[in-house]
Amino acid sequence: MKDIYVCSKPLQWFNARNIPNNNTIPKVLIFINTYKNANLFFEKIKNYDYYWDEVYLVNSRKESRILLRKFTINSLFVDCDYGILGYLYSRIEHKQFCLYEEGIGNYTNILKRSKYSPIKGILLSLLGSGPILGTSRFTDLIYLHNPRYYLEFCRNSGYGGIETKVVRFEDKFFNLMSLHINLLTNIFKLPEFISLIKKKRICLYLLNYHIRNDALDFIIANEKKFDMVIFKAHPNFKYDNIPTKIPIQTELHWIREKGVMAEFLIQILNEKEKGNTLTIINEGSTSCIYLDPNEVTIINLASLFNRMTSDFKKTYFNK
Repeated sequence: MKDIYVCSKPLQWFNARNIPNNNTIPKVLIFINTYKNANLFFEKIKNYDYYWDEVYLVNSRKESRILLRKFTINSLFVDCDYGILGYLYSRIEHKQFCLYEEGIGNYTNILKRSKYSPIKGILLSLLGSGPILGTSRFTDLIYLHNPRYYLEFCRNSGYGGIETKVVRFEDKFFNLMSLHINLLTNIFKLPEFISLIKKKRICLYLLNYHIRNDALDFIIANEKKFDMVIFKAHPNFKYDNIPTKIPIQTELHWIREKGVMAEFLIQILNEKEKGNTLTIINEGSTSCIYLDPNEVTIINLASLFNRMTSDFKKTYFNK
């Protein structure tokens, strides 16, 4: 019997390895190659992360399910129990079907967010799938960083009575990152200058696939408030989209390293002993929901974050 963890992103890997577990049961990681250079990240896990008894890299969700059928599974941990994807995983023989937090999506109604038709909602319900991650009938447990907010959201959405399913991670997200900082430093290679930044006023822009005009306008209007501006792009950002000149005089850096967790970059820049002041321009990165608003200034450009971040943080930092 083994506990199997299926992941497709660095954030999922980090959450999966911090799930409270029975150390007597072997732990197997199956990592899905879903983004450019994911194989390089996987090699780092093999070389540095001794938490796992076995690790495997597969190229698709389908391959992960084929591999899963070769194991006798005690607990199966996945990132999604919604729709056809969740249903197919649930059909693999196991003793316990578990979900773990993979980001902001755990705290939203997927059916409403995706604007699916009522008919599709009925069909998904027949498969046992709920509209909120963790509410599917076949899910036994869900591991979350903010159970209080999640349960309130579920009750307000008409999905109460699932309290016994929900398990809290043993510590706050960035406390866990601090605990595993040596492992993270080995796995995620940042430019050397990042660790040397001290007593600086930093603007960190977490962008997606292109530079937004409103973000650039903010940086230009406020550049005298910062000693340094750092751009950290989505792994699939195309650097040929960079403007030939960004019109600021402030020191500017790009973090081009692929697959580096934004959370890890934030952790390094925001270490208290370095004395930096950090402002983050955020286009929807999950990394910012775990940040204490008293420690970091966040400019949220995504409407979803503007609607929910405040309530999330109230329940996360005031238990």
